[in-house]
Amino acid sequence: MQFFYQRGAQIAVFSYEVGDMVKISCIMIVKDEEHCLDRCLKSVRDFVDEIIVVDTGSQDRSVEIAQSFGAKVFHHPWENDFSLHRNQSIAYATGDWLMQMDADEELYPGDGTLLRELAAQNSADYFYCLMYDMDKKGNIRGVFYQIRFFRNSLNMRYVRKVHNQIETRGRGAYSQIRIRHYGYDLDPEKMEKKHLRTTSLLKKMIEENPDDPFNYYELAASYSMHKDFSEAIYYGEKALQIRREKDLRNDYFVTTFYIVAQAYFALRDFAKAKCICEEALLCFPDHLDICHVLAAIYFEEKAFDKCREISHLFLHLHDKYTSAPQEIKTFYLHSYAKRHEIYLGLGLIELWHGDKVKAEEYFRLSYEWAEAKDTWAEHLARFYLDKELVEEALPWLYRAWQKKGPPAILNKRPDLFMPLAHLCLRQDNLKMAEEIVLFFPEEQRIEKHLLTAAIAWRRGEFEDMISPLSDLIKETGTATLNLVNELDDLARILYDLAEKLCLTEKWPSAKYALQLAWEISPHLFDHGRFSHLLPHPPTH
Repeated sequence: MQFFYQRGAQIAVFSYEVGDMVKISCIMIVKDEEHCLDRCLKSVRDFVDEIIVVDTGSQDRSVEIAQSFGAKVFHHPWENDFSLHRNQSIAYATGDWLMQMDADEELYPGDGTLLRELAAQNSADYFYCLMYDMDKKGNIRGVFYQIRFFRNSLNMRYVRKVHNQIETRGRGAYSQIRIRHYGYDLDPEKMEKKHLRTTSLLKKMIEENPDDPFNYYELAASYSMHKDFSEAIYYGEKALQIRREKDLRNDYFVTTFYIVAQAYFALRDFAKAKCICEEALLCFPDHLDICHVLAAIYFEEKAFDKCREISHLFLHLHDKYTSAPQEIKTFYLHSYAKRHEIYLGLGLIELWHGDKVKAEEYFRLSYEWAEAKDTWAEHLARFYLDKELVEEALPWLYRAWQKKGPPAILNKRPDLFMPLAHLCLRQDNLKMAEEIVLFFPEEQRIEKHLLTAAIAWRRGEFEDMISPLSDLIKETGTATLNLVNELDDLARILYDLAEKLCLTEKWPSAKYALQLAWEISPHLFDHGRFSHLLPHPPTH
């Protein structure tokens, strides 16, 4: 197996053979984490030799849950200093290697075995793990690397009271270990407490050290997450001003630029947002997030050529980071999971210019990359419907229904039930067609009876066609056969119904009745009967 390690500015590749067993400790600090601690410990317990938990005053079942996994729990009162308590957990650990986890995290299934392999190969002293920030819906919010696995013997320690970081020693490497972080999957009350706790600590740190841009950056990030965009801009600009004065290029300025640009965009100050983006690309030419913001700005301004150009740069950079994740380094990529949005923008540009073929190609790519495919399929349908492109919208409504049931847009567009149901019939999806029947509004009784008859025909249950056809005859007052002795009689009734519906100008229903009649008995079709009633009657 291969891994990448970093030494100074150089990245090299090494391979290893699994050797002697070493002892691994999982270290954690915990306070009132009963809602997520079980998930975390289940993901690591089979891959570590001991679990060290420093509890800082839990009032819930956190200690009980930790002990049920065999954890050694040590109690310390909370002192408003994350690094202090993390270092306490290190002091209690007896392992050769330490795996730092938070309670609101979990190892990816299958990645735990890499821990012992990394420790045994003895080619690095600390490893970066690929972190996935998850939102409340389980979608990826952001991606970044962070040091989580390191030797115990080199006396590495954490610094900073909040958003602590480890001071490393020796050689570093980028590993394939992945960790999901669910820190934003909290109820509003807990999120608000977390925000107030973080911002108050950061402001105290700024008072103690007003020249440290990192604290301004972290405060800007907290306000951005809280949707306080003016405050995010204020503290973000403070960090950037110190960067300009000292010509700093720390990785966290990648995120600082994004936070400020995104905040200006949210407040629709596109001119200032573009200025920040331009400065960001001068410092960090491979800035994926800035490309995403610029694409959104150019789209809003209808500067479509520029939007295309920056969108393709985004796709190029995304390919780079996808094929070589170690290139992400410690940058936080907010837009790593937003490739589908770039394809959407490119598709809408083509739709704007009238090229429906290219638009659909981009929409398909957008759908392939979207995580929430049910929501995204309906989203794409809405764009088509906004331009009254119903035929183009129907396949996306079909996908949306397949994923989660009736799309919400059908509440406002009940006229789409019938064409969507007929798409189901063309796809031979009779189950979905039957589901759609249940949602027909009362004023679409004719369409409902026609569809019920069509489903019975497709199932080969010909006797079941008689009841809905009888209802149609009564509903429309159609003069037709009273007895059905053969399939051709069913077709004759449908041809009569189609003619009646034409005469009463119920064109969509007439079309569907005629299609079903033709499907049953095409030889009975009388072209002359319908040529003056329908603009395009069947010809063969």
